Parts: sequence; structure tokens; C-alpha cells
Amino acid sequence: MFPDKIQFTDNSVQADEYYWDFGDGMKLSIIGDTWTWSNGVDPDVVETIVGNKSPEYEYTVPGNYISELRVVNTTHNCQDSIEVAFTASDVVPNFIQNKNESCQHTGVSFTDNSTTDIGSITSWEWDFGDGNVTDTLGANPTHTYTSSGNFDVTLVAFDSNGCSDTITKVANVIIYEVPSVQFAANNITGCAPLSVDFSDNSTATLPDSVVTWNWVFGDGNILQIDENLDNTYTWTYNGVVTETNSVSKNPNHIFETRGSYPTILTITDSRGCDSTKTITITPTKPYPSFTVAPTTCHYNAVVFTNTSTEQTVNEWNFGDASALSNALNPSHNYTITQDQAFTVSLRVIDANLCDSTISTNITVRHPVADFSSTDVVIPCWSTGSATMTNASSSALGTIAAYNWLFEDIYNPFSNSSTEEEPVYQYRGPGINDVQLTVTDDFGCTDVLLRPDYIEVGGPQGTYTFTPIESCAPSTITFTANAVNTTKYNWFYGNTNQTEDSPLSEIEYTYTTGNIYTTALVLEDDNGCTSNTITAANNVTVYEVIPDFEADITIACQDTTVQFTDLSESLFTITDWEWALGNGDTTYVQNTSANYVPGIYTVSLTATAGGCDYTETKNQYIGVYQMPEASFTISKNPARMLETIGFINTSDSTSMPITWHWDLGDGEEATTTNVTRRYDFSGTYPIILTAYTHPQCMDTATVDLIITDEVFIPNAFSPNKDGVNDIYLENMNLPTIIINRWGQTLYEGTAGWDGTFEGKEMTSGTYFYIVELPNGQSHKGPVTLIR
Repeated sequence: MFPDKIQFTDNSVQADEYYWDFGDGMKLSIIGDTWTWSNGVDPDVVETIVGNKSPEYEYTVPGNYISELRVVNTTHNCQDSIEVAFTASDVVPNFIQNKNESCQHTGVSFTDNSTTDIGSITSWEWDFGDGNVTDTLGANPTHTYTSSGNFDVTLVAFDSNGCSDTITKVANVIIYEVPSVQFAANNITGCAPLSVDFSDNSTATLPDSVVTWNWVFGDGNILQIDENLDNTYTWTYNGVVTETNSVSKNPNHIFETRGSYPTILTITDSRGCDSTKTITITPTKPYPSFTVAPTTCHYNAVVFTNTSTEQTVNEWNFGDASALSNALNPSHNYTITQDQAFTVSLRVIDANLCDSTISTNITVRHPVADFSSTDVVIPCWSTGSATMTNASSSALGTIAAYNWLFEDIYNPFSNSSTEEEPVYQYRGPGINDVQLTVTDDFGCTDVLLRPDYIEVGGPQGTYTFTPIESCAPSTITFTANAVNTTKYNWFYGNTNQTEDSPLSEIEYTYTTGNIYTTALVLEDDNGCTSNTITAANNVTVYEVIPDFEADITIACQDTTVQFTDLSESLFTITDWEWALGNGDTTYVQNTSANYVPGIYTVSLTATAGGCDYTETKNQYIGVYQMPEASFTISKNPARMLETIGFINTSDSTSMPITWHWDLGDGEEATTTNVTRRYDFSGTYPIILTAYTHPQCMDTATVDLIITDEVFIPNAFSPNKDGVNDIYLENMNLPTIIINRWGQTLYEGTAGWDGTFEGKEMTSGTYFYIVELPNGQSHKGPVTLIR
């Protein structure tokens, strides 16, 4: 509410004089306990207030103000000041409403008309006078009064500056009590259609009275009853006036179908206030319904699925004079000898003992299989047959399919027919059943079996053999057990057979392993033969072709060899026994063995069906020592034409070693040691390879250096002792020998023997001229020593 007082609080320190300026022309000085008020127009007002430096001031005009406090410390002649800005606003609360009078439970809408001279109205607090106070409904609330009476309404309006004011309007709203609606129904549940009488007992608060009754029955029908001035009533049913001066206001209504109908009565009094009450009417009636296959085969139970609703009791009549059933979803087996139709009924009853019944027709199919034959005795199976005569029927349908099954142990896979009247050729003698299965056009079947119906003649029997299992080669004894038989035709399961034998027991030798399917054909004196007879078992002759391989057959040092079984058999090989030659024996399919140098024979025994077969490989594994090759050279480097020795220094082994020399100039040797001369200078890689086996070798290499110098002997002694007798022997060099007088004594390549024209030359010095392989000539002295 404006004007309003503002409390200023002083928080200054060390001040002894205070000067307040309130921003609207009014000033206050406080010195000690003396307060002096001055506005520059009116006389100053002086008052004494002890100990207080915080004034309270009232603004009379709304507006935005800046107040200032200046403080002085007179002891030190110091001062300071502070300003504070604030707003003084004037809030004027007010509101209007859409109505001043209303009924209970009817909303009254209020509209805020409050104002403020600075800012805006931002929040509202409403007190509707009935105990409901709220600040959450905003500026324009709607309030529903639940009690009657006169109510004051108060609004507190708040502006954006935090200022507020209050307005109260006394007895501003008058709320009238609504009438009391009361009615009853003589039936609220029963069988549909359900007739219900409604009686109204509603009242209004005096001096008001009930003047209108509006009935909504919940099934789409509406009845309005209005009181006339003469205390009679006008009835309007679904918008159509049906009565204008009825003496009754209590209607009757028929609910035609089952359901749950909320029946609503709304009454209105003479002041326009209304009240509503609802009673739910529930007419009931069970709806019978079920599903069933319209046609069923006689050997299947007929399954009924109940889809009825609202029932508590089910009563089934299956139409075949059997007892009634109260099951929810029964299944029923019909006992019939041919096709037959039945009427099935379902009666359902609900909790109000209301009932309904539904019926439907079903058909149970039972085709009848029947047949005969004039060929019930056949002398010989191979020359006679059986002709069948069909007599099957279907009372309500047709026979759509036939399936004949002829017992015939000699033809178990082709002994059927789908013809209506087949002719069957038996494959062997015997007394046999005949069975017929018929299928009607709905898929229902019937079966007729005539046991031992057809007798077929001819030889017959069985046979056995021993042994059933054996090792190849094997002799098998076959023994027949037959009647009406004079000849035996034996088939051994390979390309061999014995025909027209008079023997019921016979022997046959199998040379190779296999599983043999044997057979026997019997023949009587009339030439009638049996079908092919087989034994209960096959002849099993086991055989293994043993074989194996090793991943290493030649090794150059102690080694481990992996052996792989390569044995072949038509049967499962179950056992293996290896004799590995090194003293070891193993019993696995694939094995390994360690070997030291030596030659070894290995064998494998493979077993299938208890039969052993052995493969032996002689001297199969060879383990050789690895040589270590090395050699020295008598002189390195050496001169051209100089004889050089290559001395083998390789380690010896317990096994023979083969040597191969590569002398670097295209020449090779296989001796243990080698001598050689070289005609040209250069570097010659000398390679020695040592073998204990072509795969077990070692190599040593030394580079031989031949310099540019030439080696020509400077003396020889042709004294016929076999040592150095011929000068330049075996060197194959074009040579000329001359004496000191220039006489040529020798010219050739075989070497000089120290003679001239058959005469021995005396000891002394001679001269040679040698043509080297490189085309150069070399000259020098040579001394002949005798």
C-alpha cells in the first residue's frame, strides 16, 4: 500500500556526523543526538534521538530515487559517501468476475484488473473465501465452490518491484445448494430383454423445486421429463414428445440386448442448478457359439471348440443318443460302420439362469473296404497270378483311392498296387496275406486284411554258410535247407557260380578280400524255380595290402624318421605293428624311429578283422656318417709350371669315403692326394668334396695363387736312377737345348735326356729356350750333372 515507509540502516564506522539525502528534496543531518530535517522550503524540523543513526523515511510520490549517505570524521577531517538506487511504486489491486451468483460445483471465473505506476503486476494471491488460498492460479483463475453460502474474495497483487496491495470484496459470491438426486430401479440385472421400472425420489432446497428430469439409459435412448405448471409432466423421448400431461415422472425402459448400461439421471431445479446420479443396469444373455470341422473321419475324435460368451453352464448333445456333456471344449468319438450325418446342439446358461441354444450338422465318414479273388491257389508262382475283385463302398461319398498290399517275402519293395482291381504276379512260393486300404473323396480310410488268403506253389528254402568271417584266401561251406527242390544254383557274390548242382552243401574258396552277397535259386522237378534267396549275412573275407613310406630313407647323421602307413583295405584296419630295424617295435598307425649310422630293414604288419598281413622293405633306411673335408697345398702361392701337391687331411670315418677334386682349371681327380702344375698365372679355387653317400658330403675350398714367375729347373742328372733323368719331362713344353757354342743339341716337347745324336753329353752348363703356354719364351742355363 502506498505511501510506504522505508527503513535505512547505517553501517558506517568511525563517523561522528551523518548527512542523508533521500533523493526527493528532503535531507537529514545527524550530529550527535540531534536530527535536523530540511526540504529547502519548509522550516527545518529538529528532534533529538539518542543513539540511532538509521532513519525511517516515507515517500509520498511514486518514482525512482537515489539516496545518499555522507559521513564525516571530524577528528581527522575525513569523509566518505555512498549512494543507493531504489523504486517506490503504487500498486492498485482490483478484479472482476463473470457472475456473482452460481450453483455448487459450478466454476466462477475471476479476471485481474490490478495496476502499478512503475513496472508491472507479476504475481497474484487469491483467497476465495471458502478456505482455498492459492498463489499458483495466475491472473485469471476459475474457482469451483463445493459448498453453498456467501463468500468474500480477496486478491493480493504483487508488482515487479516487490510492492503489493490487497483488496477484499465482501459477500462478493453467492453459491446456491444443488438439488439432491435420488432414484431407484426395480431390476438392475436379469435376462435380456430386461424391463426396468425407475422411481424418482429427488428433492431441491426450498423454496426451489425440481422441474426437469433427464434420463440417459446408456443404450442410445434419452428421455426428458419436464414439470408443467399444473403439476403434470411432459415426456420427450429421443427428441420426440410422447406425452404432454402425464401424471407420472417415473419411467419404464426395456433393455433389449445384454450389456452394461450406465443409466444417468440429471435433475434441474427452478434456479437452474442440477445434479446427476448413475445406476448401472446389466441385462444378461449367454451367446452360444462353437466351431467344429464339418466332416471328420470315423477313427478321429470330433473336437468342438466352444466360443460362447457369458455362460456358466455348457450342455452338449452330440446327436448320437450318447449322454449329454458339460465339458467346455469336448471331443467325441462316433461309433459307426458307414458314413453318417449328425445334428449337434449346444445349450448355454448364464448366472441369471438365462439360456440359449445353437445347432449345426456334421458328417462322420466311414468308407468300407471289401474284396475277393478266384485265384486263391496258384500252383507255380512264376506261371500264375492273382486277380482281385473290388467290392468297397462309401455311403455319402465316393472311393477315391485304392492301396493294395500283397504279402510276398520275395518282393518286399514292389508288392503294392493303386489300381481298383489289380492282377498281382508273385515272386516266390508261400501262403500270403492280402490287405486293401481304401480312401474316400474326403481322405478317410478303411482297411481290410485277409490273412493267408493266397497260396502260391514252388520250391522254397533258406541256406547258411560258415565261416561268416575269415581271412583271405578262405574256403566257405554253404548248406541249403529246402523243400520241393531237386537242383541248387549257387551264386558266390563275384563272377563265379555253380548251376544245376544236386548238392545241398558245397564249398567255395575266396582268394581276395571283400564283402560278398551270395544267393541261391532252387528248382523243382517241374522246372518251377524259387525266387533268389539270400542269406541273413554276407560272406566277409578280410584282406589288407600292407604298405608304408618314410619321409627320410637316406640320412647323413643320427636322425629321426617318420613312417606313414599306406596300407589299403576294404575294411577298417584296426592294428599296426612296426618292426623298425633298430630294435624298436611300435603299435600305432603312423610312427617314428631314431637311427644312428647303419643300414636298416623295416616291416609293417597291418590287421583287419583279426587277419594279419606284413610288408617288409629290406635295407630301407640308410644312415651315413657326414665326412669333414680338408686339405693342404704343398706351396701357395706357387710359380707357373711348378709341381704342386694337394694333401688330403680330411677326417676318417668308419664308412668308405669317395673323393672328388676340382682343380680350378677344369681338371678333376678322384685320388686321395693330387699333384699338379699350372701353365698360367692366376687364382685357382681348389675344391675337395668328400662323400660317404651321394647325399652325404662335405666340401673344402682353398684358393691357389699362381704368380707370373716361371719355374724352370736349372739342373738335372741323367744317370738312369729314375730320378730327374730327363730335363723338363712331362711338361710338354716346346724346348731347345744349345751348348755354349750355340749348337742345338735338342729340340722337342718330350724333354732332353742329356744326349746328342745318341752320345751322352758331359757334365757342364747348357742353355735352354722354352716356349711357355702363354706364348712367351723363357731362356736360361741348366746344369747337367753326371
